[in-house]
Amino acid sequence: MKINSLVICATFFASLVASGQLVSNFNRESKPVQAENYFPASMQGKKTNLSPEFSKYSILKDNKMAKVPVDEPLIMNSYTMSRNDSLYFITWGTNVAYAQYTSRVGDIIVGSDGSFYLKDPFLGNRIGTWLKGQLEDNVVSFTLPQAIAYAQYEDGTQTKLLADVIEQQDNTFVPVGGQNIVTFTWDNDSLKCVDPNVKIGMVLEDSGAWTGYADWDINMTVQRDVPSTYNGYADALNYSMSGFDYNFMYNQTFASEIKMRFDNDRVILCDIPATPEGSVVIGSIEGDELSIPQQYLGVDSVNMCHVYFQPLEQHLTLEGMYLYPENKCIDTYKLTLNRDSLSFQAAEDNAFSINCGKNVLLTIDTRGMLHNARFKPFDRNRPATPTTAAIYMYANSNPEWGFACFSHPLMDIEGNYIDPEQTYYRIYMDDELQELDTEVYTGFDTDETVVTEVPFLFNNSANIFLFNWGYMHQVSTFKEWGKFGIQMVYKAGGVERVSDIVYSDQTIVPASICEINGTDQNVLIESVYYDMSGRKVSNPIRGMYIRCDRYNDGHVNSVKVAL
Repeated sequence: MKINSLVICATFFASLVASGQLVSNFNRESKPVQAENYFPASMQGKKTNLSPEFSKYSILKDNKMAKVPVDEPLIMNSYTMSRNDSLYFITWGTNVAYAQYTSRVGDIIVGSDGSFYLKDPFLGNRIGTWLKGQLEDNVVSFTLPQAIAYAQYEDGTQTKLLADVIEQQDNTFVPVGGQNIVTFTWDNDSLKCVDPNVKIGMVLEDSGAWTGYADWDINMTVQRDVPSTYNGYADALNYSMSGFDYNFMYNQTFASEIKMRFDNDRVILCDIPATPEGSVVIGSIEGDELSIPQQYLGVDSVNMCHVYFQPLEQHLTLEGMYLYPENKCIDTYKLTLNRDSLSFQAAEDNAFSINCGKNVLLTIDTRGMLHNARFKPFDRNRPATPTTAAIYMYANSNPEWGFACFSHPLMDIEGNYIDPEQTYYRIYMDDELQELDTEVYTGFDTDETVVTEVPFLFNNSANIFLFNWGYMHQVSTFKEWGKFGIQMVYKAGGVERVSDIVYSDQTIVPASICEINGTDQNVLIESVYYDMSGRKVSNPIRGMYIRCDRYNDGHVNSVKVAL
């Protein structure tokens, strides 16, 4: 499949956005939550022709949110970007939202007159955007607006970003020609996407390439009244790791799906997304203050991982035109009861995450540096063999440009966590270890002209990307290749060990555990034979085979042989 060079080479995460307040259940009818509709935007940008009925926005002033109602079309910021490097920067208001990040399609709001509104349907955690739907024969249809933003190239020319329907094909998404309507079935309680394979896509008008998509759950959350006020701070970037290890982060208030009940002075929360079935989070209430401590929630039996409730102290820092979220682990998540709306509201610098998965919990500071959070200790001096990485997206149809994305849980083969600062990876193309030209792949702390090992935390934001707390990586390529491989390397306690090599065609080439001491490098460890269908052959006889020679430095050389 040919992929336009403007396609965003990124991984896409279905982010959970905590929008609005939790209406707590006191065993009596609760009042509807009222939220003011603000769309966060920066003070510079390009006008669009999208004017939702409830449009307002907020701006950052002196690093604080300033709520400013606006009657004109929405304003979005525009970044200058390289036509060759693709549209990997698109900012949405106060959020630095690389196109790698997707916004979960927000709540479906059911108005008192029977009308439907789709909340925040596009990338970038847009707050206060509403798209009106039409109900007919228990099917709700939403027509997507066009020209929802502009992107500017480095030569000054612009292109429109259009909302369109895209659908999955193989390992990517492609626009559905001329279709701008998404449909959901309605059972008077929830909405279900008629075709969960389609997404709301961001498509470039001049090339038809898509830059990102918004995602939805199979069943949407439904509120019975259109909120008129929004009492939150600007949403920070919300991350998840769909299909892999993941972290769900909630900002300011509880997600509306969460249920609450009281047991004397205790508050019990249940039905929290991303938590093990039947698990609860327990807090205590004193006066009007609710305190929820950090706590262990059990094991996710599906993903076979531990799950934690992790309070966070969250800040947004504006430096120039860049906004940096800062999340630090704290001991207690605190909220204040609003007795008028019967809801709990967190301080604007409070948030919490449901941390799931076989990954080290990391927080990110204003400089993008990674810090290890609690719960996931590792011994920096203990040698370990890293687990095999996972390649989940790639494009290689263009011989001059391509990309591959991979993830790694920062664990060894025994299930222990490893130090990200002592973790590296090697890149293979068609079984050949790559020597990266440091004039092309810039930013390495070395005087060498080439590198063969990339630090796990390395990110130059040009052709090697690291995001989602470092668990997701993307590497751009500039030559033709048939398959792309990743081998993890871990160096601790004076010992270097490597993982198996995983390739983009999902084949895995085993690698022996190697201990490199500088005197026995490039020593052949073993030769493994595969038939022409890729099946391992223990005792090859006459015929044609692929022989893979593995060396103690992790290098693999594959040749076709006739026996």
